Amino acid sequence: MAKAFFDKNHKQLYRVWGDESADLHNLDVSFYIEKDMTDSDFQDVRRGVKIPVLSGDNLTWEVPTMDIGIKDADRFKKEIQDRVIAITHFLTNNESHPWHDAISEYKTALEAIDSSSITYPYKKTIEQYCEENSITYYHPLQIP
Repeated sequence: MAKAFFDKNHKQLYRVWGDESADLHNLDVSFYIEKDMTDSDFQDVRRGVKIPVLSGDNLTWEVPTMDIGIKDADRFKKEIQDRVIAITHFLTNNESHPWHDAISEYKTALEAIDSSSITYPYKKTIEQYCEENSITYYHPLQIP
Protein backbone atom coordinates (compact mmCIF):
# COMPACT_ATOMS: atom_id res chain seq x y z
CA MET A 1 0.00 0.00 0.00
CA ALA A 2 1.24 3.49 -0.86
CA LYS A 3 2.11 5.85 1.96
CA ALA A 4 2.65 9.52 2.72
CA PHE A 5 4.94 10.60 5.56
CA PHE A 6 4.55 13.89 7.40
CA ASP A 7 6.98 15.47 9.85
CA LYS A 8 5.51 14.97 13.35
CA ASN A 9 6.44 18.46 14.54
CA HIS A 10 5.42 20.58 11.55
CA LYS A 11 2.88 18.28 9.85
CA GLN A 12 4.66 18.95 6.53
CA LEU A 13 4.83 16.34 3.79
CA TYR A 14 8.25 14.69 3.75
CA ARG A 15 8.14 11.59 1.51
CA VAL A 16 5.79 9.35 -0.43
CA TRP A 17 6.25 5.84 -1.69
CA GLY A 18 4.50 2.86 -3.14
CA ASP A 19 4.68 -0.50 -1.42
CA GLU A 20 8.43 -0.46 -0.70
CA SER A 21 9.84 -0.96 2.79
CA ALA A 22 10.98 1.93 4.98
CA ASP A 23 14.55 0.58 4.84
CA LEU A 24 14.64 1.26 1.10
CA HIS A 25 13.92 4.92 1.79
CA ASN A 26 16.51 5.52 4.51
CA LEU A 27 13.69 6.68 6.75
CA ASP A 28 13.18 6.22 10.48
CA VAL A 29 9.38 6.14 10.49
CA SER A 30 9.23 6.92 14.22
CA PHE A 31 9.80 10.61 13.36
CA TYR A 32 6.85 10.78 10.97
CA ILE A 33 3.11 10.49 10.80
CA GLU A 34 2.34 7.73 8.31
CA LYS A 35 -0.82 7.82 6.21
CA ASP A 36 -2.00 5.21 3.73
CA MET A 37 -3.15 6.26 0.29
CA THR A 38 -4.52 4.34 -2.66
CA ASP A 39 -2.26 3.35 -5.51
CA SER A 40 -4.27 5.68 -7.74
CA ASP A 41 -3.67 8.62 -5.39
CA PHE A 42 0.03 7.70 -5.25
CA GLN A 43 0.25 7.79 -9.05
CA ASP A 44 -1.38 11.24 -9.05
CA VAL A 45 1.17 12.42 -6.47
CA ARG A 46 4.00 11.00 -8.60
CA ARG A 47 2.66 12.90 -11.62
CA GLY A 48 2.54 16.09 -9.54
CA VAL A 49 -1.20 16.57 -10.06
CA LYS A 50 -2.21 15.95 -6.44
CA ILE A 51 -0.53 16.84 -3.13
CA PRO A 52 -1.27 14.98 0.11
CA VAL A 53 -1.98 17.26 3.05
CA LEU A 54 -2.43 16.39 6.69
CA SER A 55 -5.58 18.10 7.96
CA GLY A 56 -5.92 17.31 11.63
CA ASP A 57 -5.54 13.56 11.63
CA ASN A 58 -6.95 13.08 8.13
CA LEU A 59 -5.25 12.82 4.77
CA THR A 60 -6.72 15.34 2.36
CA TRP A 61 -5.69 16.49 -1.12
CA GLU A 62 -4.67 19.71 -2.80
CA VAL A 63 -4.74 19.99 -6.55
CA PRO A 64 -2.12 22.41 -7.87
CA THR A 65 -3.38 24.80 -10.49
CA MET A 66 -1.59 24.56 -13.79
CA ASP A 67 -3.32 27.56 -15.42
CA ILE A 68 0.02 29.34 -15.71
CA GLY A 69 2.22 26.25 -15.88
CA ILE A 70 5.92 26.54 -16.60
CA LYS A 71 6.27 29.92 -18.26
CA ASP A 72 9.32 29.44 -20.45
CA ALA A 73 12.33 27.30 -21.37
CA ASP A 74 14.51 28.92 -18.69
CA ARG A 75 12.03 28.00 -15.95
CA PHE A 76 11.72 24.46 -17.35
CA LYS A 77 15.52 24.13 -17.28
CA LYS A 78 15.60 25.47 -13.71
CA GLU A 79 13.04 22.90 -12.55
CA ILE A 80 15.06 20.13 -14.19
CA GLN A 81 18.27 21.49 -12.64
CA ASP A 82 16.67 21.44 -9.17
CA ARG A 83 15.77 17.77 -9.62
CA VAL A 84 19.23 16.93 -10.95
CA ILE A 85 20.86 18.52 -7.89
CA ALA A 86 18.71 16.47 -5.49
CA ILE A 87 19.37 13.31 -7.51
CA THR A 88 23.11 13.98 -7.53
CA HIS A 89 23.11 14.19 -3.73
CA PHE A 90 21.27 10.88 -3.53
CA LEU A 91 23.61 9.18 -6.03
CA THR A 92 26.75 10.46 -4.29
CA ASN A 93 25.64 9.30 -0.86
CA ASN A 94 23.91 6.04 -1.76
CA GLU A 95 26.10 4.15 -4.21
CA SER A 96 24.92 0.74 -2.98
CA HIS A 97 21.20 1.62 -2.89
CA PRO A 98 19.07 -0.73 -5.06
CA TRP A 99 17.62 2.26 -6.93
CA HIS A 100 21.00 3.87 -7.65
CA ASP A 101 21.21 2.78 -11.29
CA ALA A 102 17.56 3.54 -12.09
CA ILE A 103 17.75 7.01 -10.55
CA SER A 104 21.04 7.61 -12.35
CA GLU A 105 19.28 6.75 -15.63
CA TYR A 106 16.50 9.18 -14.71
CA LYS A 107 19.08 11.91 -14.11
CA THR A 108 20.61 11.26 -17.54
CA ALA A 109 17.16 11.41 -19.16
CA LEU A 110 16.38 14.70 -17.42
CA GLU A 111 19.66 16.22 -18.59
CA ALA A 112 18.85 15.19 -22.17
CA ILE A 113 15.48 16.97 -22.34
CA ASP A 114 15.49 19.67 -24.99
CA SER A 115 13.45 22.42 -23.35
CA SER A 116 13.52 24.49 -26.54
CA SER A 117 11.31 21.91 -28.28
CA ILE A 118 8.42 22.49 -25.84
CA THR A 119 5.58 24.94 -26.37
CA TYR A 120 5.20 27.44 -23.51
CA PRO A 121 3.55 28.03 -21.23
CA TYR A 122 3.80 24.32 -20.51
CA LYS A 123 0.70 23.49 -18.50
CA LYS A 124 1.89 20.16 -17.12
CA THR A 125 4.46 18.94 -14.62
CA ILE A 126 7.89 17.63 -15.47
CA GLU A 127 6.68 14.24 -14.28
CA GLN A 128 3.81 14.37 -16.78
CA TYR A 129 6.30 15.30 -19.48
CA CYS A 130 8.38 12.25 -18.57
CA GLU A 131 5.35 9.98 -18.54
CA GLU A 132 4.19 11.24 -21.95
CA ASN A 133 7.68 10.74 -23.38
CA SER A 134 8.20 7.23 -21.95
CA ILE A 135 10.84 8.35 -19.44
CA THR A 136 10.91 6.34 -16.22
CA TYR A 137 10.74 8.99 -13.51
CA TYR A 138 10.81 9.52 -9.76
CA HIS A 139 8.97 12.34 -8.08
CA PRO A 140 11.30 14.34 -5.80
CA LEU A 141 9.29 13.08 -2.79
CA GLN A 142 10.17 9.49 -3.74
CA ILE A 143 13.93 9.89 -3.79
CA PRO A 144 15.39 8.55 -0.53
